[in-house]
Amino acid sequence: MKSNASAGFKSKPIPDPRNASSKPIEEKKEKTEEENFKGLEEEVHRLLEESATSKVSKDLNDALQKAKEAAAKEKKIRQLRENAGTLDQVNIDLTFYVFYNLANMYHANNLHQEALNSYTIILKNKQYPQASRLRVNMGNIYFEQKKYDQAIKMYNMALDSTTQQNKDMKLKIKKNVGLAYVKQKRFGKAIEVY
Repeated sequence: MKSNASAGFKSKPIPDPRNASSKPIEEKKEKTEEENFKGLEEEVHRLLEESATSKVSKDLNDALQKAKEAAAKEKKIRQLRENAGTLDQVNIDLTFYVFYNLANMYHANNLHQEALNSYTIILKNKQYPQASRLRVNMGNIYFEQKKYDQAIKMYNMALDSTTQQNKDMKLKIKKNVGLAYVKQKRFGKAIEVY
């Protein structure tokens, strides 16, 4: 009969309770690639939460910086997934929220063009079926800039993509269109919309 030692097996050392240093050292397991991706996604979530908290606290500069950091980390995740050949496993909801949050923070900081660019990135991606509602936000930015024709165009595009079941949303968008016409002193058009 062969012993375990001759077969290549070793027994674990018996720890000596009087000597703490004799405890066996636990081996640190290597994280899998997917665990690394999940860790990066958690960092992005944390940054998004910090961004939102900063906005609520009226620290708009910090909110924007956290949103930019989240966008950079999310971009890194997509690049790493592409390199690993797992691009199909990108969390598209996270990508949507990162760009949505970034656009909102740009808007809050009166960086209108950057906000419009971020919204446009979301709209160009056909994986986000609800993204057309963001045209209302874009219309609001144009309205703030007193670019009423562009605001009306965005509001009308949002109206076209809003379902009949969402009557409250349609009424709010029509109200925005009417207000834009009033600002242009096109009262007849405003009455038609109302």
